[in-house]
Amino acid sequence: LVATTGATTSLADTLFEPESLGHGLAQDLDASSALIVRLRVLHPLIAIVTGIVVASYVWRRLDDGLGVRSGQVVLVLLAVQAGLGSLHIVLLTPLATALMHLAVAQSLWIAFAFFAFDRLEVREAAA
Repeated sequence: LVATTGATTSLADTLFEPESLGHGLAQDLDASSALIVRLRVLHPLIAIVTGIVVASYVWRRLDDGLGVRSGQVVLVLLAVQAGLGSLHIVLLTPLATALMHLAVAQSLWIAFAFFAFDRLEVREAAA
């Protein structure tokens, strides 16, 4: 869902480039704006909620000692991703920050998969 809304937001930013941060926010709230522009607000909201859920899930499981390193990587990448997402909005969505934001998103989900695999391997070995 985060990736889908991110792709939609990126397309809206490309087709309807805001002139300033205020102009972009006005576009998002204007009922006469294209639907894809009004949907831009969904990506940051869904990403923040998902980030909080993932961070709390990982954080609560660091104490048991399973997948600590990969869990720490997930938490760091979540923080970097939040910062890049904010920077991307403030800088009015330049291509360079878009590519970095996308690269960190891919790295984040790979790190989360490694975190899950680390925890799964230990459980299988214990069984």
